[in-house]
Amino acid sequence: MEYYQPWLVVMTDGVPTNARHRELEGRLKELTAARKLSVFVFGIGRADLSELSCISPGRPPMQINDQKFPELFAWLSRSVRMVSMSMPGDGVSLTPLPEDVWQV
Repeated sequence: MEYYQPWLVVMTDGVPTNARHRELEGRLKELTAARKLSVFVFGIGRADLSELSCISPGRPPMQINDQKFPELFAWLSRSVRMVSMSMPGDGVSLTPLPEDVWQV
């Protein structure tokens, strides 16, 4: 039976503070490979994107402008709406985020 993948959206201005994120890394890879989860990681401020990439399987973490949260949430809302209106198994292409969301 096909179903919609839940989304995990992570927003952080830091890095993991203990080794438990390595356990999470493996589990997130398993879930995304099995198409049971979609992960979106957003770095804010001085977030270490290379470190955050371990919890962002399938797509690199994205550095965002912390003044552009309304645009980010509008994009997330539109994207979830697009997916929810599709049929399970359909390939849905998300619209790109507005360019100024990335200008840090």
